[in-house]
Amino acid sequence: MLYPNPANTDINLLLETSKETDIFIGLYNIKGGLIFMEKVKNSQVVMKRYPVGNLSPGIYILKVVTPYEQQTFKVVKK
Repeated sequence: MLYPNPANTDINLLLETSKETDIFIGLYNIKGGLIFMEKVKNSQVVMKRYPVGNLSPGIYILKVVTPYEQQTFKVVKK
């Protein structure tokens, strides 16, 4: 789950994976440019807050990747 969306200052990610594993979380602009990447080690549940207040208004893509699955979220920055 990703909230709030649209966002002004922060986005919150709540995620539960099927297995405990390394999780890669990346935020990309609409052109595919990497804004940030984070690796969460040996986890099954992720609760993270990411600041987006410094980003320009627009659409961004948050990708969550594990060895077993991949999820993509559309993020709207007001």
